[in-house]
Order: sequence, then structure tokens, then C-alpha cells
Amino acid sequence: MKITLTLFMLLYFTLSGLSQCVNDTIPPLISCNNSNLVLNAAGIASASPYLIAGISSDNCPGLITRLINGQALDTFDCSHLGSNTAVATSIDLAGNSSSCVATITVIDTMVPVISCVNSNLVLNAAGIASASPYLIAGISSDNCGIATLLINGQTLDTFDCSHLGNNTAVLTATDLSGNTSSCVATITVIDTMVPVVSCQNITVPLSNLGFASIPANTLADTIYDNCGINSFLINGLPNASFTCADIGTNTAVLSVTDLSGNTSTCASTITVIDATAPIASCENGTVNLSNTGLVTITPSQIDSSSSDNCGILSYLINGQSMDTFSCNDLGLNLITLTVIDASGNADSCFSYVNIIDSNPPVASCNSTTAYLSNTGLSVLYPTQIDNGSSDNCGIASMQINGQDSMFFSCANIGVQTITLTVVDLSGNTSTCASTVTILDTIDPIASCSTTTAYLSNTGFSVIYPTQIDNGSSDNCGIGSMQVNGLDSMFFNCADIGVQTITLIVVDLSGN
Repeated sequence: MKITLTLFMLLYFTLSGLSQCVNDTIPPLISCNNSNLVLNAAGIASASPYLIAGISSDNCPGLITRLINGQALDTFDCSHLGSNTAVATSIDLAGNSSSCVATITVIDTMVPVISCVNSNLVLNAAGIASASPYLIAGISSDNCGIATLLINGQTLDTFDCSHLGNNTAVLTATDLSGNTSSCVATITVIDTMVPVVSCQNITVPLSNLGFASIPANTLADTIYDNCGINSFLINGLPNASFTCADIGTNTAVLSVTDLSGNTSTCASTITVIDATAPIASCENGTVNLSNTGLVTITPSQIDSSSSDNCGILSYLINGQSMDTFSCNDLGLNLITLTVIDASGNADSCFSYVNIIDSNPPVASCNSTTAYLSNTGLSVLYPTQIDNGSSDNCGIASMQINGQDSMFFSCANIGVQTITLTVVDLSGNTSTCASTVTILDTIDPIASCSTTTAYLSNTGFSVIYPTQIDNGSSDNCGIGSMQVNGLDSMFFNCADIGVQTITLIVVDLSGN
């Protein structure tokens, strides 16, 4: 029942319309809708009228022609991105037309096609380098063109010494529609700048052990590197060591290497000095003068293990290589020992040296004769029996038999052995024996008296010397007396009268 009614109504309206389509001047009815149009990978898209046409109708049945911008199809490309005004036109069979306007928004949803390449980036003298996206961009394309390329989200990315080595970088391409795509590359930041270094000449003092060590960077005067220094080497070593064998000038090469292994060198003169003075050590001593009264003292005689870090070159005693002392220096003498090393450093110490003379004098005696005086005495002095006794430093005194002088009397007449003792200024003694002959050469004093001799009953008389001695005397005593050469003298009658008789007085020494 519903089907029959429908068919009936359709037939009614058709027949009714046919009657109206003769001389049709009524334009079609049309409405437009705004629409989007997506570009393809080639950046092109075709739009038909139906993209924007809404409801289209006409009073007369039949095919209505639809146009967009006067064309059956309109082509859009990247130049149309965004909003575009489009006119939709409907034309009925009678040629009546009507239009409406719509906005076609051309959009691009295709992401850019990009590729990345790994690359090196060399830092400049300031240790900085800027990387643009093109450093790592390979092939890049987009249907509508790439608006921006960014590296790590920036138009330029800055790298410095902290980035030395491999760094991950992200390349981002954005097209005109804001579509993005990214890829990852490795940027190797490298430093090819060698360090800038200049050397200074230095002086290195040895320690009191004769040793010195310096780090290599001691030689650097000025130094610069864009990324900093990694190591210093002096003649290939981190430190340089010096001993006494290096005193003087030494050439050293400083090698400076930065964090990237770039190296530069410069040369320096290192003057090694020994500023440490020796340690002088003295000891007191005693030395004996020779038999010539002299003694030479050398430094070794008063040195007590003096030392120096680099060895002692020379010794001086009182400013000389050796010093000579004589009898005038007997006793304590203050002596200066000076110790000098090869660098001219010196130290001194003081010593007391006792100069002694232990050489005894040379006693020399001669024999002599001592004559008793008329008093029967004689004095003998050491000089009388000294035969040129000598001593290296001089004789202080001489004695005979322990006395400064010796008296002899008549009791000593004859040969006497006497000891001469010679004492020098240091109390050394020496003796010799001397033969002293004590003589009495003084004649007696004969004194006579006159006497009378009486003949005996036999006609004889004896006269003895004592009978005519009138107190004859002698310094040492009378040994004998004679009369006329006889111990006694006989007289007889023939001699009566005055007789002259000679008294001969002989002392004990035969005078």
C-alpha cells in the first residue's frame, strides 16, 4: 500500500514538473561547505566541485553541471597552502546557473624526508665552534619545501672544550606546514690548535743533600691553550732531577700537550747551583816542633770530618794551604780552618793547637882546668864547661851538678867529673859529663927566721925546717919543707959561725 502511494506521488510530481520546465529561467539552488584539501607527496591536490558543494537542486529535473572555479576540477599546490576562496557553480539543463563561495583550506600533512651524516667540528682558538644544521644534514626534502632546519632545537648550536669527542646531535626539519621529522648524527668535536708556550730560564739550587727536583711546568713562562693543558714534560719526564754532577748550565726541552694530544715545545736553560756552604768541623790538637824549631800544620791535622753536599774542593788553614809555626808560637794557638766547595761556598771553624817542644837540648861539654885562688877556692860556672850546647828553641838555663855554680877547694884538687845539665825554654833537659881538673898553682909563702944551733958534745947539731920556719903558709897547706933541699941539715964544728940556709916550702900541689 505504501509502495503504490509513493509511485503515484512520484508520477504526479514528474508530470507536473514537465509542465513547468518549458522556458525554464529559474537557476538551480546551491549551497557551499568549507572544506580541507590535503596535498599529496608531490605537493598537489585536485578539488572537484563536490568538495565544497552542499545541497544543489533545480526546479527541472535533469543533470546539473557543477564547476569549481569555473572548472570541472581545480588543482591546488603548495602555493595555496592555507585558506583559499573557491566558487562552486551549478548549471541546469536550461543553462541557468547559480554560485556560492566556500573556503578550501589546503593542508600539507606530509612530513619532511631527511637524513643525517656524522661530521667533525673543529674548535677555534677560543675553544668554541658553532654548528649549523647543515653540518649534519644529508638529503632533505619535502613536498612543499622545508621551512627550517634546527640542530638540537637551535638554528646554531655552540660546542666548546667540554664537548671534545663524540656528541649526539638531533637534526629537526620543519616544513611550511609545521610538519617535522628528525634524525640523529654524531658530531665529533676536535681541537687541532697546539698550545702556545714560551719558556723561561731558571736557576735551581741544590739541597743540602746535593739534590734538586722540579716539575716540568716550572719552565713555562707564558702558556695558553684553547681547551687547557693535559700534561707537561721536561726532557720527556714529568719532573727533572739534578745532582752535583749537573752544576752549571743545562739545556731542557719543555713539551706541553693539551687535552687533544696537540703538543708544542720550547727550550730553556736551567742553571744548577750549589748555594749550600760546607760544614766545617775542627778538632783541637797538639803538635811538636821539629829539632829545627819549626812545624808545619796542614788542614788535615785539624779537620774533623768536614762535609759538603757536593764535596769539598780545598782546605785552608789561616788562609793558606798550610801554616808554619816556630818557637815563638809555643803554647795554644787559635787556628782557622776554612773549607771551600767547588762552587766557592765556604765555611770556617776554629781550633786550638798546642805547639809544644819536646826535643831536648843538645848538651855538649868540654874539659877544663880550674885554678884555686890564693884563698884555696875556685868557682866554676856552667859556661866554663859548655862546649856550645844548643836547643831548637833556645836554652833557658844550665847547671853543673844541679847548681848554678860550683865551688872547689883544696880538697877537690885533682880530676873531678862534673855533670852539665842544659834546660830549654820548654823544660826539656839534657846532660853531658865534663872532666874538670882542679889545680893549685899558687906558690906557698915561705917565711924564715934566724935561729941559733948549738953543737952537741959530739960536735954535731941537726937543723930541721921548722926551726927556721917563721910561719910559712900556703892556700892549701904546706906539704913539706926542706932546708937546703934536705929534710934536715947537719952542722959540725967546721960550721961554727953564721950560716945562710935556704928554707924550701912545698905545698901539697908541689908548688
